[in-house]
Amino acid sequence: MNKIITTIEEIPVNKPFVQIWTDGSYKQHNGRGGYAALLYCNGETMLVFGDQYQTTINRMELTAIIRALSFLQVPCTIEIRADSAYAMNGTNTWVEAWTENGYINSKHKPVENRDLWEQIYTYKSKHDLIIRHVKSHTRRNDLHSQSNRLVDHFAVNGISSQ
Repeated sequence: MNKIITTIEEIPVNKPFVQIWTDGSYKQHNGRGGYAALLYCNGETMLVFGDQYQTTINRMELTAIIRALSFLQVPCTIEIRADSAYAMNGTNTWVEAWTENGYINSKHKPVENRDLWEQIYTYKSKHDLIIRHVKSHTRRNDLHSQSNRLVDHFAVNGISSQ
């Protein structure tokens, strides 16, 4: 398993560095959810978004991460910014323990969203990750806040017209 990078100084210089911002959304009244991810690498950007029926907010948060990672064809150093503590903590810490324990959590129950966590674990095995929390719905004008607002817009509006 690749290690989780905690400082910029730890970024390997021989791998592409990719920044990713992700968000998910969910409308309880109709069970529809949306996801969006913004990828940035070497001056190039890519936005991916979509929606799903009969889902949850946590599934959409994880789907945003998985969809973003699915576009990376070579091992990379990745900084993901997410406003979901569930996605961040699961990706940073819990998924390794779940994998070792057969996807049984600390309460001795099956892990929810196992299918998605298995995909994230596979991507973590290929890439070096730095995962950070970004506060959602701020009015700040820094890069991370603006990028979070962008992916939030696409995650929410991808489902609002239906």
